[in-house]
Amino acid sequence: MNIFEITELDIKNKTGNLKKAASSRVSSTKYFPTFRMNNKEKIFKPLSKTKPLSTPLFSYSEVYWSYLINKYIDHETPVYSLAYCKNLSLEQPKYYEKGCLVDNILDEGEELINIYELFEKYPDTLVNISDYINYCEVQYNYVSILNSTFFSERRDLRSKLAEQILCSILRRDANYHYENISLVIKNNKITRVAPIIDVEFSEFFMYPDNENVHKKRFSSYDEGMETLFSYDENLSYEENYQFYENRTVKGTVYDETDPYHFSNLIKNLKAIVELEPQVTRDFLSKLEAIKVEVEQLNILFDEGFLGKFSSKDWEATRMIYKDGKRTDDEEYQRKRLSAEKSRITLNQNEFNKKLKKEVLWSIQKLEKTLKFLLEMKDKKLPDLKNYKNITLYAPIERLPEDILKILTGEIQKNRKNLNVYEKKPLQ
Repeated sequence: MNIFEITELDIKNKTGNLKKAASSRVSSTKYFPTFRMNNKEKIFKPLSKTKPLSTPLFSYSEVYWSYLINKYIDHETPVYSLAYCKNLSLEQPKYYEKGCLVDNILDEGEELINIYELFEKYPDTLVNISDYINYCEVQYNYVSILNSTFFSERRDLRSKLAEQILCSILRRDANYHYENISLVIKNNKITRVAPIIDVEFSEFFMYPDNENVHKKRFSSYDEGMETLFSYDENLSYEENYQFYENRTVKGTVYDETDPYHFSNLIKNLKAIVELEPQVTRDFLSKLEAIKVEVEQLNILFDEGFLGKFSSKDWEATRMIYKDGKRTDDEEYQRKRLSAEKSRITLNQNEFNKKLKKEVLWSIQKLEKTLKFLLEMKDKKLPDLKNYKNITLYAPIERLPEDILKILTGEIQKNRKNLNVYEKKPLQ
């Protein structure tokens, strides 16, 4: 079976549109055409001309990860397939005519409420969600959400949420914000956590045209999955243990200057292990089977679907379809030319080799972290003396902590006059 086979659609055969609006402060409305196929409602999710960093590899990520997660972790996860939708761009110019096809996850009378909407509607003193913005490439903190009154009372929902967060770290999701996790409501009652339906922003499929950025983000993710800690021989083991715990829970000075908050990864993993140890153990057993498949699975790329592309393509087209710029605008022209110069033709064999290497490494890294945290949960003394936070590629270069503490102190004093804190992730 070729899971990367492409289905041909035509917009004239659609049965309707699925309208989905962002609920946070960053406005975005999506209109996805729906089709009736084999007695099921199918949704066509097109590649966007305005979504940051979008390339045709986003669609391949959806197919790859939905297939693996459905087969080995959660059979309720809908499996994506590649598709073309002829003439879609005539109706919705902000979309390309290529993307993915997926089953509608809702039954009659059901609707969705995402995590952000849930805590906006039902505030919890443990969850501060008022300043949330859905930036992409940012890692979000789920510790307070997992510990919230709602999820503490609904353990069935919390265990599923924990599993989905683990899946997000497995695929190294760079867009796992509070609107990407939803609950299903029927007859005004929350019945279940909605299956995983958004798996395009996977670090493995991002920046294929910029190796330096790809590797740097990969190393940042690696380091975020464990605590930044080195054993101090001048301290006792007990003091080192407490130091490790504090750094895991509270973070380090480096987190103050990290706009992407990679340290939230280890915080989320620690919370899951402590609150849902059985979910963690079950997940570890499922990872064993996935490793075998990853070693054998090759993506069968379609050259026409891929074309030549750049991670910068969205910058110019977003200016047209979201910012209202004209094609003769000077800034638009600069962005367009920059994208054209950086476009690549994907080396398919090399990409498949790198994908296998990176995914297998990521699984091993995740296994190592979860087992380490489980040992601590079971009151076993970890081997902190030989503790190392290892990366696949070069580790992130950082200033010594004592120097950075001095600098951050000065920055906070003069924050209005410096642009260090003005760097923002993409929206």
